[in-house]
Formats: sequence, structure tokens, C-alpha cells
Amino acid sequence: MRILVTGGAGFIGSHTVDALVATGAHEVAALDDLSSGKRERMNPAARLHHADLRNAAEVSGAGNRPAVGIESKSAIADTT
Repeated sequence: MRILVTGGAGFIGSHTVDALVATGAHEVAALDDLSSGKRERMNPAARLHHADLRNAAEVSGAGNRPAVGIESKSAIADTT
């Protein structure tokens, strides 16, 4: 199965990519604009598409074959 993880170079996204790659059953790619993600977090077995999800022209360059998308995001709430 082809899987595209948005935010795949971020902390949570990169762990998601690692887990999917580790199964050996998936072709894994990540889409990230690297505004807070880091290229060095990327698993070398996964392909990184450097693009901003808000820009349709950039995202269309991420491939045209069907893929299952996984969105990974986190939030930090200040409760004080």
C-alpha cells in the first residue's frame, strides 16, 4: 500500500513514518514544508516531498498515484 504522511519530518510524523517503514509492507512517503520538521528526522527508506500542504501546485508534485493519507499533528496547550 502507498501511504503519504503529512508532517512526516516532524517529531510525531517521523515516528509514524518509521513505524510504517518497519512493517516492510508499505511504500511510505512524507509531505512536509520543513517549517518545523527536520530533514534529518526522515527515514532514508521513505521519500520526502518538500511542499506546503496549503499550496495545491506544490502538493500536486508529490505524485499522482492513489495513496492513503495519514495526517500527523500535535498541539501543546498551556494550561497555566
